[in-house]
Amino acid sequence: MKLLFRGTTGSTLYGTDNADSDVDYGEVYLEKPEAMLGVDPIGKLSHLVSDDNDRQRHWLHRWCYLCMKGNPNVLEYLFIPESLIEEVHPLFKELFLDDPTIFLFRKGLFKAHHGFADQQIVKMTKGNDAGWKRKQYVAKYGYDIKFAAHALRLMFQLKEIASTGTVIYPYEEGMRNQILEVRNGHLTLDEFKAAYAVLKAEVIALEDKSYPHIQDEWDSTEVNARLLQFYKEVWDF
Repeated sequence: MKLLFRGTTGSTLYGTDNADSDVDYGEVYLEKPEAMLGVDPIGKLSHLVSDDNDRQRHWLHRWCYLCMKGNPNVLEYLFIPESLIEEVHPLFKELFLDDPTIFLFRKGLFKAHHGFADQQIVKMTKGNDAGWKRKQYVAKYGYDIKFAAHALRLMFQLKEIASTGTVIYPYEEGMRNQILEVRNGHLTLDEFKAAYAVLKAEVIALEDKSYPHIQDEWDSTEVNARLLQFYKEVWDF
């Protein structure tokens, strides 16, 4: 199984990590020709979790599709700084990382980020559906500060991509401090809701604007062409 990309993700990438934080990684792997063109099943790459790190793994084809759908957890791979990239295939970098705009589509980008963030907001007060540590957050603060911080971060990420076509990691000090303020339990539930509502309104106001770096309609032509080029060269067809 050939590794094409491994980069640091999660709180280390965002600049919100602390001494107790795990190190998370995002990885992309090359499929075998037999799995893509033959009858051999490709299988699903598992999400690996250990005591000190978390590895989210994707096949190349699947990763491209998720990026095009605006999935926030994989879209961030496109913006990981070189200092946090452990391994990258040069052609993968050239065809995919060097031009993130081929993956940015208005509907998917906004829908996915809002969807993921809304899930965090729903979960943040449901201590009964969470593990022991999450229940402790709800008991102490009145809401799950980790889910709330994730929701806030997702809105920051969407705002940056929509406005500029990129995300600068780690986050600049102002954004980082707002996320940490929530993550460290410094806001009451009402204070968090008020801050989140302001940010969400700013993001919603961006949805109807036109941006040169975001495509209005789904079009897989360019991504498909680059995938075919990559497979031909790497598989040596």
